[in-house]
Amino acid sequence: MRIQDQLNHAHVNDDNLAFYRAIGVDDLTVYPPPFGGPDGLRTRAEMTDSLKSVRRQAE
Repeated sequence: MRIQDQLNHAHVNDDNLAFYRAIGVDDLTVYPPPFGGPDGLRTRAEMTDSLKSVRRQAE
């Protein structure tokens, strides 16, 4: 059995990620990606870098 959950991108932090690790979550979806909006990421490179950063933090 795989355990999947989702987490708002504003709540991605070490404490929340440690909680998901502790309960054995296999897959975590970060929603919504911080794209668009006046303060959002605009270029493909910014978006990719943002998602890579979240992935590194989660691993």
